[in-house]
Amino acid sequence: MLEYVTAGESHGEGLTAVIWNYPAGVSIDLDAINRQLQLRQTGYGRGGRMKIEKDKAVIKSGVRSGYSLGSPITIYIVNKDYANWQKIMNPEKVEDQALYEEKKIQTSRPGHADLAGALKYHHTDDIRNVLERSSARETAARTAVGALCRQFLESFGMKFYAFVTGIGEKVLSSSFTDDYESLLKGYEHINENELRLVEPDQEEPLKAYLDKIKEAKNTAGGSVRLLIQNTPVGLGSYTHWEERLDGALTQLLMSIPAVKAIRVGTGISNNSLLGKEMHDEITYDRTQKSFKRKTNRAGGIEGGMSNGEIIDIQIVMKPIPTLMSPLRTVNMQTKKQAWAVKERSDVCAVPALSVVVENVAAFVIMRFFLKKFGMDNIHEIKRAYHSYLKYLEDI
Repeated sequence: MLEYVTAGESHGEGLTAVIWNYPAGVSIDLDAINRQLQLRQTGYGRGGRMKIEKDKAVIKSGVRSGYSLGSPITIYIVNKDYANWQKIMNPEKVEDQALYEEKKIQTSRPGHADLAGALKYHHTDDIRNVLERSSARETAARTAVGALCRQFLESFGMKFYAFVTGIGEKVLSSSFTDDYESLLKGYEHINENELRLVEPDQEEPLKAYLDKIKEAKNTAGGSVRLLIQNTPVGLGSYTHWEERLDGALTQLLMSIPAVKAIRVGTGISNNSLLGKEMHDEITYDRTQKSFKRKTNRAGGIEGGMSNGEIIDIQIVMKPIPTLMSPLRTVNMQTKKQAWAVKERSDVCAVPALSVVVENVAAFVIMRFFLKKFGMDNIHEIKRAYHSYLKYLEDI
């Protein structure tokens, strides 16, 4: 089974990802991976860290002469800010104990992993041991892994589109429409605006809204809509809970820091719909020799399996818990009330989330794709895939 692990701290020397069971013979475009890393760092509302880091992936193993070998692939991303933190974050024993003590954190941030993590791992003397790894900086490594996966999937015609559908209390019409043609057309110009919108006329009002939030030393969350196009019918299974595609997708998407809700298709609005209003009627296209649905309220997944329609998922992100005007908390050592620690942070990272979810989802889709069509080398996988498409046409 396709797997990966990431390692590294936010202000450590760098981030590492190791991917194994990636098929041999896949053409690897390093520039395409770095393009996704660059996009992740963009977006209106990002903080000062993005001015320091210029993320660039280095492949350390598993690829030769531009093609995957079938052995584990190692990707490394340097943290440029490590130069400013080396005396604090060096794996070897710190010699400057005075500086080390000065940088200790003992007041947890409400809404962050700080308190529960410090109690769980006995880091109550220095919460930095928690916040360094729980930081969303880790998503750079996951974005690189996903970018590697989507290269494989795009060779089979699959496409990933994610865009911002709301920030704070401002919810856009793109959150609700089922006009996929319009959404995909808008996506063609998504990198031309700083909020990654398919409704570019909403960019300036939303920027003004974020400016007011920044002035108030506050932060904003929002929502992102993910569309996955051209997935074949039958990825996933109804036979066992671990094999359900929607379960795997939502679990990985929910694991992204600050994500608090997921909607597949019409999602929670299903509770107000009756059966005839909810379920997608089925037709058969004799020209394309395929089954179709008149609507897509199921979000492209039925019974834990892709059904051939666009996979449609909405992801909700909470406001970033690191505030320039902190909330009250408790000092871990004195147990007295205190103000939460202030760390460099973004005002809003929802546009960056849209880049991360595209790539996180690509890993899940590739994992289920390989389960169905094999995983040793690209040549055998293509034969199995095209044989399956022929089978579907001949039914």
